Amino acid sequence: SPVLEQTFVDELVKSEKFNEEEARNYIRRMVRDATIYESKPGHYNTVR
Repeated sequence: SPVLEQTFVDELVKSEKFNEEEARNYIRRMVRDATIYESKPGHYNTVR
């Protein structure tokens, strides 16, 4: 099911491995690498 971008960012930041900017860059990199995709604006799904 789609995950809201801000929820995704918050969870990455909570892991203490990312700050907010790094989390957003990581999400963009995963989209570029086709690991995830934006199913609707601001919502992401994994590629199966």
